[in-house]
Amino acid sequence: ELFIDKEIPVLRSGKISSPMLLGFGKPVIFLPLQDYSETELMMIFRHELMHYKRKDPYKKLFFGAVAAVQWFNPFAWLIMRECSGSLEALCDSEVTKNRDNSYKRDYCYLLLKTGKNTGGLSAAASYFSTKEMLELRIDSVFDNGRKKRGGALVLSSIVGLSLVSGLL
Repeated sequence: ELFIDKEIPVLRSGKISSPMLLGFGKPVIFLPLQDYSETELMMIFRHELMHYKRKDPYKKLFFGAVAAVQWFNPFAWLIMRECSGSLEALCDSEVTKNRDNSYKRDYCYLLLKTGKNTGGLSAAASYFSTKEMLELRIDSVFDNGRKKRGGALVLSSIVGLSLVSGLL
C-alpha cells in the first residue's frame, strides 16, 4: 500500500515506551513490550513506515545538528521541537487520511495508550510529553480542513538553516 520495497525488521524492547523507527541505511522499527491488537499494529506500522518513506530520520538528524551547533540558543531547541512535532503530525495525517471517524477515534486511542507509557525511551517524548501537545496531535487527526503542519515544518527549516548559516 505504501510501495516500500525494502524489508524493515521489527524488534521489541523493554527499554522503549513508544514505537519508533531508528536507523538510516538499515532502519529498524522498535516496539515496546506491550500488547497491541492487529489493527493497532497496522496503524503503528503505517505511521513508522511513513517516517521511512518521507525520509524523516534524515530530517531529524538535520534538526538535531542545527540544535547542537546552536546549543546555547533556546530558539534552536524550540525549532527542533516544532519540526519534530510537524513530522509526527504529518505521519498521523497520512495514517488517517481518507479514513472514517471510527478509525480516527481508534488511532487517537492508540496515541493515548502509547502516550501514557513511561519508563523508557520515547521517540515522541521530546514533543508530545505534555497533555497540551498530545491534545494538539489528536485535534490535528480530526482536522478535515486544508490546514496542515507542513508549512510550519518548511518555515522552521528555513529558520534553522538561517541559524546555521550565521555561524559558517
